[in-house]
Amino acid sequence: MAIATAIGRSELSVDQFRFALLPAGVATVALALGLLGAIALTALLFAEAPQVSAWLPLQGGGLLLMLAAVVLAALALRHGIHAARGGQ
Repeated sequence: MAIATAIGRSELSVDQFRFALLPAGVATVALALGLLGAIALTALLFAEAPQVSAWLPLQGGGLLLMLAAVVLAALALRHGIHAARGGQ
């Protein structure tokens, strides 16, 4: 709560908020690449060593969690870009 209050009372320029979109975009792309890598690794693991990867629900759950993180990051980035262009 104290952090939200401090941020609410601070005065930042619009340029600083626009600059913050760059690392947010990089982080979103990194999350998406990590998800693609995890999908490829999971598929390779099931193809080459199915006896090792007997916990399909656990691995599928991890992939779904990563997918949710990518979707949330992309939506937040889209919202930030829209706001930076003058939208609401």
